[in-house]
Amino acid sequence: GGNVKYRKIAELAYHMLKSGKIDRLVEIVCTFDYIEASLRAQASVALFDCYHSLLRMEITQTQRDKLRDYKQCITKNLEFLMKNPQCVLQQCANFGKSTHP
Repeated sequence: GGNVKYRKIAELAYHMLKSGKIDRLVEIVCTFDYIEASLRAQASVALFDCYHSLLRMEITQTQRDKLRDYKQCITKNLEFLMKNPQCVLQQCANFGKSTHP
């Protein structure tokens, strides 16, 4: 819903990174629900910080490509998505293969 808090978004990524749950975090931050919740909470900075942190880690090429594609899609459409977070699925589906549902 619309009352997701910034802190919850930021802390999830922080705690998962610290506990080494990298694969699971990549899965989570590349879901439409998480991206939409981040946008609703005005937490796009926390989302991008998480993407940057993950891209600096040792992850598979598939994970790297997926993170880059989602980051690029959100960046390209950020102004629109901040106003219309419910459109994440639609925007990402139109963007590319790895961001397609």
